[in-house]
Amino acid sequence: MIDKSEIADYLTKAKKLIVQNKFSIALNSNRMTNLSLFDEYLIDEERIKIILLD
Repeated sequence: MIDKSEIADYLTKAKKLIVQNKFSIALNSNRMTNLSLFDEYLIDEERIKIILLD
């Protein structure tokens, strides 16, 4: 069982990597929802970081 502190640690590490631009978002054919979000809402890389950090 995973407890809240482990989740908090994971999120802290993930956010640190996002701030350091050490992340990617899958945009292959299996991720059509991601592609359509970018196209439909014209989301740029900086906005993606803001969304992920929120």
